[in-house]
Amino acid sequence: MILSHHQKTVFSVILTIIITVIAMYDTVFHLLLELMHVSFELVEQSLDLLVEHIFHTDRRETQIIVFYIMAAIACYGVYRLLRVIPRCCRKCRECLAIGWLRLKLDSLAYWQALSPAGKAKWWLGGITGVSGMILWLFM
Repeated sequence: MILSHHQKTVFSVILTIIITVIAMYDTVFHLLLELMHVSFELVEQSLDLLVEHIFHTDRRETQIIVFYIMAAIACYGVYRLLRVIPRCCRKCRECLAIGWLRLKLDSLAYWQALSPAGKAKWWLGGITGVSGMILWLFM
């Protein structure tokens, strides 16, 4: 497979991001939380300035108004989320059922296509694995 220079660059960046997330997951998680906090503070400060400018209120009244505005936005977000969750769960359940059926059919076809020696290898591998786990558990 021949990749262009642009594709190699994109692949390298994605690979670097994945390795960074795996190697420094706690730092990346902290950075994401900090970015969410800063963006929340930015929205809150913007709403404070907007409400204070429009309604000519003092600091306490502005904070109360902004709190109720943000509470209304959060309630609307939760309402939309609760409307979407059942649909997503239904779709996920259907996809899981289809995937499970496909896996069962593929496994059955694979098992039927195996020779008796291949089936014996699978049985012996399973028995050996279970025996090893039992020995490891009781040692």
